[in-house]
Amino acid sequence: MTRTVSCVLGALVLFAGCSRAPRVVEAPWRPVNLYVAPDFPWASVQRIVIMPLANWSEFPEAAEQMREALAAQFQNSGRFDVVVAPYNAPGPHSAEVLKNGTYDELAVLELARRYQAQGVLYGAVTQDHPYSLPRVGLTLTMISPYEGVVIAGGDELWDARERIVADELRQHHYRHLDWPESLFYVDRALESPEVFRRYVGWKVARAFEVLTTPLPPELAEKAKDGKQPPEPPGAKDAGVKPAGHDDAPPMAPPPPADAELPLAPAPPADDPAGREGPSLLERQAKVARIGGTPQPKADLRERFRERLRSTRLWQPAPATGK
Repeated sequence: MTRTVSCVLGALVLFAGCSRAPRVVEAPWRPVNLYVAPDFPWASVQRIVIMPLANWSEFPEAAEQMREALAAQFQNSGRFDVVVAPYNAPGPHSAEVLKNGTYDELAVLELARRYQAQGVLYGAVTQDHPYSLPRVGLTLTMISPYEGVVIAGGDELWDARERIVADELRQHHYRHLDWPESLFYVDRALESPEVFRRYVGWKVARAFEVLTTPLPPELAEKAKDGKQPPEPPGAKDAGVKPAGHDDAPPMAPPPPADAELPLAPAPPADDPAGREGPSLLERQAKVARIGGTPQPKADLRERFRERLRSTRLWQPAPATGK
């Protein structure tokens, strides 16, 4: 009896693991809400100090885990030399700077001189949900200690419940991380908070890299002549939209007040009832993709029957004669 139950449970686990593979699609990159001072000489910023982040979430370890992910992705981008400041570092901390909106300029300058840095990054984790589906809220402010001004800042929320965030997260996971899926085909990109934090850190570091890298000479000349600043190289790949760019198409003018609105098309001859759309099975057959190839309805039915047969829980119905 025990052996039979074990076999049945093992078959159910195998069926559950093979039932659905993670969905990976080519999604448009989600823009990052990041302000960067346009006239600041970013070429002079070679090293930054990442201060301990303030934690405004319900989880005590959220700030330190997010700072580790940020520092790793900043180092991986190679745009800045990164110094991770200890908790007992002198100078104002992130909670003081972000809550009050003011800071001690002399203390920040002394901190920068101590670490030979040209920028100090403060931040706070505003939201954190380290479960399925994860979300992270982040507020960042970068200060130039020698100028005494804020040169970059942003306030963003990444929520895996949004379709565009989930699709982009899967792309990042399968392109940049070599973490195999489990036997149960768990969608690790949406289940692992560590993967999600690495994705958020990559988005922030990539946005800083694109928006603070000095323009090539030919693009810098166009920036002086044209009204709209040129788009930095790699901006589209990172989902970064510099300030001043407006690529949205113009809206169509509204129709005249006396214009006749078009009527709804009549239902086709083979569908006199005029149903709203295809059936659920037809939609599943249209969107289901295995290896990038659409699967017809017959293949879906046959695959489902094969999975049932493999679990030994399905037997064909006995023929009934009349």
